Amino acid sequence: MIIGVSISPSGFSMKKGITQALTANVTGTNVSAVQGVTWSVSGNNSRGTTISSSSELTIADDETTHMLTVRATSTTNRSVSGTVTVVVRGEVSF
Repeated sequence: MIIGVSISPSGFSMKKGITQALTANVTGTNVSAVQGVTWSVSGNNSRGTTISSSSELTIADDETTHMLTVRATSTTNRSVSGTVTVVVRGEVSF
């Protein structure tokens, strides 16, 4: 039984123009070593701010929001998910 999903790193900030890999940890009883999650990002104003199916979060250079929410949802039990807040820093990295 899946009881939780946690994301690391937890609560962090990123500059615009950066890509950061995230990790999800699915917990519960009788959980196999490989548990899948689906990734989503919300709060973004730019279409270029995305998270890939392989958990790479990219913040676009033209992102105008200051805070994003990333969610990892268990593919085994879609009612169980974890979130992390990402603070978007104003400067662009080159």
